Amino acid sequence: MHDLMGSPFFIIGNSRALHGGKVATYLVVPDDRRAADETNNVRRRLTAGAPACALLSEQGPPRTLVLDSQGDLYENSRLVKWVRDLVAACTTDAEDVENWIPLFYVRPSEGGKTYSLFGQVRFNGQDALFLRLAEEETESAGGSWDDDVRTLFSRACRLQDAGARALGNPRGTYRRLLPDRELETKYQLLAPVDLWGITSECHARVARGKLDGFTVEFGDELKRFDALNTMYEITGPPEHRGYMSFSPTAAGPWIIKKKWFTSDGYDRGERIWRTDELAAGTFEGELNELGLDGRRLGAFRRVSYEAHLESGRTGHVYTIVADESRVEGDGEQPTLRQCEVEYVHTRSYLPPNEESITPELERVTEFLGGVLTDLGIRHESTFYSKLSFMRDATRPSALDGVTVPSC
Repeated sequence: MHDLMGSPFFIIGNSRALHGGKVATYLVVPDDRRAADETNNVRRRLTAGAPACALLSEQGPPRTLVLDSQGDLYENSRLVKWVRDLVAACTTDAEDVENWIPLFYVRPSEGGKTYSLFGQVRFNGQDALFLRLAEEETESAGGSWDDDVRTLFSRACRLQDAGARALGNPRGTYRRLLPDRELETKYQLLAPVDLWGITSECHARVARGKLDGFTVEFGDELKRFDALNTMYEITGPPEHRGYMSFSPTAAGPWIIKKKWFTSDGYDRGERIWRTDELAAGTFEGELNELGLDGRRLGAFRRVSYEAHLESGRTGHVYTIVADESRVEGDGEQPTLRQCEVEYVHTRSYLPPNEESITPELERVTEFLGGVLTDLGIRHESTFYSKLSFMRDATRPSALDGVTVPSC
């Protein structure tokens, strides 16, 4: 198996290895896909990328398994039967082979003298997401290939177990690097459009690798929302100027969104929270409770579709949103149609990398603009906010198509 020495590879074995248990035997499967931008996370479909793999134990030489197929290694979350049969024919030490899962991903450096270790944090039955376990690389021991793999496996187990509270926590690997701030770019859509058509095209292109360094967000790729929002313009104190909106939920609580900014722009203050009961039972009571002055602008219904993207280099997650906001009321009402790109959060076990957010967000914005152009959708760059829209919509000229970007 010395032909594996320069290749990235998966380690597949009993799940005990992910939470401190002892695993004596495991599979080493080469991966023929390599991307330079995957320095934070690696997403892979578990397939046989070479004609052979290796079965390793704590001692003894590796045993080569010749693969009859180069297709999927998993079916309905179980290791496929022909692979299980190959393992069973080589050893009696392997326990519960049908329950083996992807454990780690190992990528050698170009020179093959150091390795990057990634631990599995999500597995959907065929695809797995691996996060980098340590910023520093692991040096080769300088011995045989199989001794190197045993050393790497042992260190990956220790790193995964040491980081279990973060890596295994449902929300532990997500961080909002810019709390209480919203970074967002927008395109104004200048004619009626199929919102889902935009979202699905963006998702399909990213899934096909058309945006280098990005994949669709693992486990949270597409979303749809349809909500009523009642908006208040916040006029004081000065540092709170912006708006608050109130949106009901099916379960009863209210979702309250507060944004503060002096003018429409890329970087704004934002806070979102839930409350079971409004202060004094009214929207105005909630403003009074927070010491805010404001005026009611009215309500609008917002329909939106989202495609979430994840950077393999940084772990930053961005959302591409296609939305339509229509003022509530009978008859013809002002309508706003936009596409937005927003930073959501970061999935990473490495130190934060805030300075990379804006350059990546700009790349996604450029990508979105290309999609809109290819779809023949007229659009223009803007920072026009929902607050500006609702201000304009309350003016007498709102319905004449002059003040409000109405379609």
